[in-house]
Amino acid sequence: EGGIPTINTQKVSSIAVPVPPLEVQREIVRVLDSFTLLTAELTAELTARQKQYEYYRNSLLSKDECVSMRTIDSLCKVSAGGDAPKDAMSKDKTDEYIIPIISNGVGENALYGYTNQAKIMEPAVTVAARGTIGYAEYRDYPYVPIIRLLSLIPNDTEELDTKFLYYCLQGKEYNVPTTGIPQLTAPMVKQVEIPLPNICVQRKIVGVLDNFEKILTSPSTFSISFIFPA
Repeated sequence: EGGIPTINTQKVSSIAVPVPPLEVQREIVRVLDSFTLLTAELTAELTARQKQYEYYRNSLLSKDECVSMRTIDSLCKVSAGGDAPKDAMSKDKTDEYIIPIISNGVGENALYGYTNQAKIMEPAVTVAARGTIGYAEYRDYPYVPIIRLLSLIPNDTEELDTKFLYYCLQGKEYNVPTTGIPQLTAPMVKQVEIPLPNICVQRKIVGVLDNFEKILTSPSTFSISFIFPA
């Protein structure tokens, strides 16, 4: 029906609620209060660890007089995704359609569907050109980029480690024109400069930052136990 949805006292008064014994009610309240407190503590801890991770990432990737700065254009092939392969596509993964179609977006939200033939076969870094502009993700599987999603592939992985490139671009901000539809373009990304230490140093940095990411994303980072009285 039209109009503004409302809840009146009659509807509220007609709601049935379970009424266990008072001792049980109090125990339920105690447990839920504990959850609320621990949720706040975990949120604060995760925020602190995220800031620590960003600090170490920025420190490891900061400019060094002994390390040369190179443009993405001199190190990578940069391409922009086109249209979705509508004649060979499924929203769900099937026996035939197993290649993910990746659009702009974060994580699973970037998954558009599946197809049967990949356009990017090598490990690459994708950078969102629209919407979540600048969001970078490392992809070590075949995929099809669409809707101008940018794909960066190192020309020589013995010169530039793909995962190192990902960390260099993770969280990077870009000066995108505000007129028209905001969009990051391949020429803009090509102009970006990144530090280029020796490949052995790059891989050591990747190892350190990979460990930090595992700490931040592992479900075993924190252990929570509740003891319920019998």
